[in-house]
Amino acid sequence: MIAPVTMKKGRSGLWLVVLCEPHDARRLAEIVLRETSTLGVRIREERRIELPRRILEVQTSYGTVRVKAAILPEGTERPMPEFESVLEIAGRSGASVQAVSAAAVRAFEDLSNAR
Repeated sequence: MIAPVTMKKGRSGLWLVVLCEPHDARRLAEIVLRETSTLGVRIREERRIELPRRILEVQTSYGTVRVKAAILPEGTERPMPEFESVLEIAGRSGASVQAVSAAAVRAFEDLSNAR
């Protein structure tokens, strides 16, 4: 990721973020030092806590859409239609990506309420 930032003394600059496996950090930092004008590189290790999830297919009036359901700590589920699936169905049906995505969420909620 590269983002414009204001540096010390109001100078314009770029913030470069490189995501990599820990064992690649030194090699990639050396490339950044060699190929850019920077004088230093910060290296941090990040950890991520992920929600458990399940993937299912729901039926909409536009077609079948894959939905990823994240299971929240209290046990409820939050649906997120898979973008590639939504894009494919939108292209095939002529509907907007937003309409297909909303229909998939409604279909997921209808399934959840039927239980």
